[in-house]
Amino acid sequence: MKILITKMHGLGNSYLIIEDLERSLEQYYPRLSKKLSSKEYGIGSDGMLVVNNSKSKIAKYRMRVFNPDGSEAEMSGNGARIFGSYLYRKRLVGDMCTIEAGGSNGGRLLSVEIGNEKYVGVDVGEARLLGELAVSAGKRRLKGSIVDVGNPHFVVFERNERSAFDDALKYGRLIETNKAFAPAGTNAEFVFVSGRHNISMGVWERGVGVTSSCGSGACAAAYAAVKKNLVENPVQVKVAGGTLVVRAGEKKAFLSGPVEYITECKIDTEDILPQRM
Repeated sequence: MKILITKMHGLGNSYLIIEDLERSLEQYYPRLSKKLSSKEYGIGSDGMLVVNNSKSKIAKYRMRVFNPDGSEAEMSGNGARIFGSYLYRKRLVGDMCTIEAGGSNGGRLLSVEIGNEKYVGVDVGEARLLGELAVSAGKRRLKGSIVDVGNPHFVVFERNERSAFDDALKYGRLIETNKAFAPAGTNAEFVFVSGRHNISMGVWERGVGVTSSCGSGACAAAYAAVKKNLVENPVQVKVAGGTLVVRAGEKKAFLSGPVEYITECKIDTEDILPQRM
């Protein structure tokens, strides 16, 4: 069986997209993501987006997000922007659309604005600052803000920009797997405030590792910074791959930034999936 794979990225945060509208491959999504996302043995990416039909009366399509380790994420900000650009590129939607997200249970509706397929914004919906927490990470005790933007985040504010990027690699996995966030784990953002409209962010994505960009992480970091009165809207979020823009409202966040198409190919699933499907 051959399936069409499209690869796209948002500031280096890359995803593979497959269409499976009727979910005929659903039981194999984790296996496909692990195999295809591998940089050594697959195509290479930060995860896989699956296009399903939505059961919602508002959204026609539903986005499923799978990490390279096969786990399913509830949300992805950059993934939603890439998903919208993909649908637009395939002429499945117009320049504004609503998509459904929310993991295996769905139910979270995201409004996507496609100025063109190369610059896309998404209203990620409800954002919540849930409180402050100090956790142990190796020999350090890190204090951070717990933020929910459809998926969990732990935002640590740093004293300088270099630490923001270095500490993502140094402490990210320790925070993701900390017992305070068990059993699901958390994403971790390390943030330096460089101006009233500017922050820099190093990010560790749950189930992925350090990535060059993370849309939901940018929303979580900007939302926490606005709530703490450290910055004002709009917030320019500098990540390793470039700059995202976030507008943090009272209870929601809007994310925008560039999206780029990389390539498209067909693969034979015989070496990935069981022979009898």
